[in-house]
Amino acid sequence: MEYLYDVDTAKSLLLEIIKLNSDEKSLVWLHEKLTRYKENPQLQIFNTTFTAIPRFIGKANISNYLDNDHFERIIPGCYYSYTLFTTDQLARLWWLMQIQVNSKEAYCKAIEQLFLSAEMRELVALYKFLPYYAYPEYWVHQTKEGIRSNIGYVLGAIMEHNPYPAKYLDEAAWNQLVLKAFFTEMKVSAINGLMERANPTLARILWDYANERRSAGRRVPNGLWNLVGPFADTIDWQKLTAFYDGSPGEEKKEMALGLSLSPSGPIKEWLDATGFGEDIKSGKIKLEPGWTAHPPSKFNNI
Repeated sequence: MEYLYDVDTAKSLLLEIIKLNSDEKSLVWLHEKLTRYKENPQLQIFNTTFTAIPRFIGKANISNYLDNDHFERIIPGCYYSYTLFTTDQLARLWWLMQIQVNSKEAYCKAIEQLFLSAEMRELVALYKFLPYYAYPEYWVHQTKEGIRSNIGYVLGAIMEHNPYPAKYLDEAAWNQLVLKAFFTEMKVSAINGLMERANPTLARILWDYANERRSAGRRVPNGLWNLVGPFADTIDWQKLTAFYDGSPGEEKKEMALGLSLSPSGPIKEWLDATGFGEDIKSGKIKLEPGWTAHPPSKFNNI
């Protein structure tokens, strides 16, 4: 499979936004590079232009954009916002769309070489672009490599607001991503498809992690119980309630809120006995924004 979307429409849309956020001199430079590359489509020309884009286009945040400020006009259901990118990142994404994709081997090799030689700003951009590459299944291995890294900016580019992992990672890799997001203190609620891809194995992994944190005298991260709650009936109930009883007041509230997501009748009865049940039912205590946002379902249907 090549692109999952109309790449010509995507290029036109991105160029519109680049024009709105660049001066005439920058646009002339970009046009000259494109003309030269089309006349002589050599990787050396392509790579040097990719590297030089921030110097000639600038690194400013996107401040001018079209009426629809999401990329859904490129990929329906892809919830990336223009405002998550800088001008040079959008220009680099547009530039990557100029590579011919008729040869999968040549295309993937060209992108892989960029990953291998990238400096930090380039690497962050390349991981942000995961939803937009041709042959999307091919980039699963690269995504896993990024998750295994300990580079905070790279992890953020993969984890936060990126639709790719929720669609393409298998369960084991997905669970590793979520656990690492908690461990590295990323903004977990910004992971696309977080609640939709919650699963019993992940719940048990996070339950073990919560116990490790408690043993070390450390706070259980916000939101962890939201992913344990739907599968709380798979965990030893006596141990779970003992954990609750030993928690500080604010952590009790977060744990009760997460466990309220369980469909289990006995758990809901227990919840009423904690004193939090009525406030949760009335909406006085509720999930923070983001925990049900950015579902991957539409993106999965393209």
